[in-house]
Amino acid sequence: MKKTQKIKILVATLALGLLAMPALAQDNAPQGKKMGGMSGTSVGTPISGGGIVPKGKLLTVFNTSYRNKYNIIDGGESDARTLVNEIYLLKIRYSPLDRLELIMVPGYINNNLNMFNQLGEDDVYGFNDFSLGATYMFLSERFGDPVSMAFSMGLNLPTGQSGSSHPPGFGAWGWNTKIGLTKIFQPKHRIDWDLSFAQPFEEGNLDVERGYSIGSNISYHYVINDNFDVGVEAMFNTTDAGERNGKDMNNGTSELYVGPAVNFVMPKLGMWMGIGAYFPVYREADSPTAFEDYRIDFKLGKMWSF
Repeated sequence: MKKTQKIKILVATLALGLLAMPALAQDNAPQGKKMGGMSGTSVGTPISGGGIVPKGKLLTVFNTSYRNKYNIIDGGESDARTLVNEIYLLKIRYSPLDRLELIMVPGYINNNLNMFNQLGEDDVYGFNDFSLGATYMFLSERFGDPVSMAFSMGLNLPTGQSGSSHPPGFGAWGWNTKIGLTKIFQPKHRIDWDLSFAQPFEEGNLDVERGYSIGSNISYHYVINDNFDVGVEAMFNTTDAGERNGKDMNNGTSELYVGPAVNFVMPKLGMWMGIGAYFPVYREADSPTAFEDYRIDFKLGKMWSF
């Protein structure tokens, strides 16, 4: 894909977030009962928004994503291999201070590749490169600011496995960063937005160095009551082409998915679970590539006090 096309779709996604900012700077809704901390959170796999967990709290979130990649873009059945992609993430977040949060995200990926030319079905699976980082929240609604805004920096650890049965490119040091913003319009409405960047430092499994990745996400949730909220979420990601043994792999992609999500909150247990279904609005690739026609994400979270 031409870089100018990637830039155009990224700018459009950023504009979506920027258009929301004037509204985020004001809160004219009636002030009543405060929204629960777990209500209105996004269901998709990214950690979205500009909030962090309260001081002394530990948040654990199990997140899954199912992606049935049977639709080949810019090609036919003989040009790319279809697959079922499953992602499993465990997000561990702890705040030792009012404005500082520590984050660790281990994960596991399972790909079931279908028959392709002379190749039979294969399973490609294994741990991803765990992310370890920290978030500083420099604006906070809890402390009287009009919005919550936070900045994150992290390392991707070389925890990926080696060998042909494991995803290429993992097992490499890398870095990631994110800026996020959250606005709660009391007591019913919540908006989260973020912009992220990740890039490996070196080659990983199978002599592959993955390209950089830029992501931007925005979600709006309406809280029906203490136990239910519904919303719509949009997730954009563009990944530059990787290299194998220093040669361009011509596998860059860009995609934008949008869809509904719902959370069920259990305040007395400090838990919630959510499910979202997301559908393609935009997909582009450097070469014939299998994309999903939908993705289903599931989230189960628990807040711990010490």
